Amino acid sequence: RTLLRKNKVDLIWGRAALDGVGKLIVADAQREQAPTGALGAGAYQAGHLILATGARPLSLPGIEIDGKLIWSYAQALVPPSMPKSLLVMGAGAIGIEFASFYALLGAQVTVVELRPQILPAEDAEIAALLREALEQQGLRILTGAKVSTVEKTADSVKVTIDSHQETLEVTAERMISAVGVVGNTDNLGL
Repeated sequence: RTLLRKNKVDLIWGRAALDGVGKLIVADAQREQAPTGALGAGAYQAGHLILATGARPLSLPGIEIDGKLIWSYAQALVPPSMPKSLLVMGAGAIGIEFASFYALLGAQVTVVELRPQILPAEDAEIAALLREALEQQGLRILTGAKVSTVEKTADSVKVTIDSHQETLEVTAERMISAVGVVGNTDNLGL
């Protein structure tokens, strides 16, 4: 925030809509600094605008995040209790971080990744070394595999996983969906 103030950037929180070139309407505006280009209550004008829309977890059809049995990263950060078993769908940075964390806390963890390697955005050699280390810690990692169905019970999820070699079923107390995020641009027309 110091850098923003130093560069005379006004930070305004709220729900925004563009209202022409360099104009912005902000509902429920909360300012951290008095805006220099204020047009009136909730209306702002500037030569340059940055709309930081944020993001939310991507939820796949049929595998919707419910916050109880299927978690996003938000629920995984503050679980009501520690699960004994966990299935992590997605082996990018977020999925691998939570898989490793929960395994260190004693959960039996299975990771399912659609692509052929964990951390698919990273160097293949580094990803292979990390996979080996995680498997030595007891994580079960399935790559080139897809979660095809999820059945919820009162206190667990039963997941069908399809890979090139086989179809298998895994039951876990909780599941983390770490398949990505999507920008909050719904009302911006982007």
